[in-house]
Amino acid sequence: MPLRPCTFPGCPSLVPRGRCSLHQPSPSGDTTSPSLPHHLHKPFYNSSAWRRARTHYLSIHPICELCQSALSTEVHHILSLEERPDLALTPPNFQATCKPCHSRETVRQDGGFGNPRRER
Repeated sequence: MPLRPCTFPGCPSLVPRGRCSLHQPSPSGDTTSPSLPHHLHKPFYNSSAWRRARTHYLSIHPICELCQSALSTEVHHILSLEERPDLALTPPNFQATCKPCHSRETVRQDGGFGNPRRER
């Protein structure tokens, strides 16, 4: 059987199929970890639980909670998945935002574009 890259995003390990031993899902099925960079939380953002929570929250909060003038299209985690993975599906940790406000808040929080990471 030919070896293929591990199916975990960004992992270069070669395996016969699926994931390498380092990236096997936990018994709870959680594939995210608080120590992962934001882009490696993609399995969470593709989960049906997140899609349902996001859709429901946006239906209740149709206007951006930051600028109060644009339609909300994004759901921002007030405390990031890296900081509080236990609040990933908790609506009090959500903030409905438009795309520009979400991008600005994410850069401010995560320290993108050369900005320092915001301490809480």
